[in-house]
Amino acid sequence: MSNNLPMSDVQVAMAAVLQKATAVFSRSPLEYETEKVFALQQLLKSDYSMQVALNNRLAVQLAMENVAAVGLTLNPLQKKAFLIPRDSQIVYDVSYRGMLDIAIRDQAIVWAAVQLVYQNDHFEYRGPNEEPIFDGDPLMPAQERGPLRGGFILYRLPCGDVLNQVMRWEEIARCRQASVSYKAYLQDNRKLCAWVSDFEEMVKKTIIKRAWKTWVGQGSEQSMALLSDILNVQNGEGTLYEEAPGSRLQPKLSYADKVLLANTIVTQARDRDMPWESVVSYIYDRFRTYPNGKLLTDELIAIVNEQLR
Repeated sequence: MSNNLPMSDVQVAMAAVLQKATAVFSRSPLEYETEKVFALQQLLKSDYSMQVALNNRLAVQLAMENVAAVGLTLNPLQKKAFLIPRDSQIVYDVSYRGMLDIAIRDQAIVWAAVQLVYQNDHFEYRGPNEEPIFDGDPLMPAQERGPLRGGFILYRLPCGDVLNQVMRWEEIARCRQASVSYKAYLQDNRKLCAWVSDFEEMVKKTIIKRAWKTWVGQGSEQSMALLSDILNVQNGEGTLYEEAPGSRLQPKLSYADKVLLANTIVTQARDRDMPWESVVSYIYDRFRTYPNGKLLTDELIAIVNEQLR
């Protein structure tokens, strides 16, 4: 068992870490005790996830606080949100179903549907304001539908307009290549990631995230903006990056993005009365593996230091 602790001691240790997030649940639609049970179930799924959790307990607390702040349950039957190991820490991850749930809850959209398009499907794009003509059999064996060409999302706005956005496979592949977890898998295929275990789910999520950029700020609440920060900045899923001609994938973080991220870190530090050394350690451990990680961590530390004065 992780850290050579008996299972009972591991459960007690994790429960104590999760307990530190109870204050945030007082402002959440979720019940702490219920989510704690779901969290422990997910953390105990494997020795690896438990080892990661025990080695970085602050990350577990932050992930549980994100559960409360976003308001998407960890209930495994709903398959909307999860606690998973990524980049040597536990993170709060949200599925494409969860993202659509939040967008509808925030009243940014009324409904949405995502479709993947394969080589042998019939697809005709008719512009962003017209529903595409699409004919594909989801029950057909994958090899008969041919290689993946891309996908599209169809959605209705509160004003009644029905729009769509499309995404080619080449664009989706660039997002996958920028994913921290996928790059870790390429280096060590024992580190499975969602791009490998749940490929179609991740493709749909990537297509939703393209439309998501136009939805953020349109709703009546702030859950979408918070979730964008969690998925893109904290979890490093890859869609923050763009490819410059003749260069590596580079972070697409503006100074305003960094200030927003720093504000989140400052709020968490003050709520938990964290000493400065712990704040610096958290920033370094969380963001050092990003492209230009040294520059990003230095900038974040400077901004946070200024705000904590």
